[in-house]
Amino acid sequence: MNNDAPQNDQETLDVMLKIRTQIENKHSSLIRNAHLYLCYMHLITYNFVKSIYHGKILLKMDADMKEARGKAESSDLKPMSTATLYSVHCYMAEALCMMGKFTDAITHLDNAAEISIDQEGKQFIRSVEMKFRQINVRNQDSEEKLNAKIINRLNKCVVYLCHGQFDMARRGFDEVL
Repeated sequence: MNNDAPQNDQETLDVMLKIRTQIENKHSSLIRNAHLYLCYMHLITYNFVKSIYHGKILLKMDADMKEARGKAESSDLKPMSTATLYSVHCYMAEALCMMGKFTDAITHLDNAAEISIDQEGKQFIRSVEMKFRQINVRNQDSEEKLNAKIINRLNKCVVYLCHGQFDMARRGFDEVL
């Protein structure tokens, strides 16, 4: 006889609720992954409007999930990952920059930078920084390496250059150096 089988109606309901929550989490994760993929795919195929559209869907999903978690004392739905939010803001910033909406692009880069210094984002940022540990900033003998803070600042400098704000870009490059 299987000891894991529910012994009464309450245990059966608990098992059914657990299974339902797992299915909802997997479904939600699948939807998020599809929108993230579409956001990126449209960005690299120069369809910036659709890239932004899918990014907005992801940001709305994140806001709705946070609101639902705030209302429910114990929600089993998993929040959107920090890596996903960081990527969405960067993709949207690039798309907006390419469309000439530089102020909005800077706003998304600021949001990405905020995520990168947020407590939840520390583990994600460490993994991003580890990917860049092998890239020397100046030369082979230099101990100075790229990190997330430098990457965030360089992204802003690129937007300033595209916008024709050369003084702001120069100041940003000077800060990085």
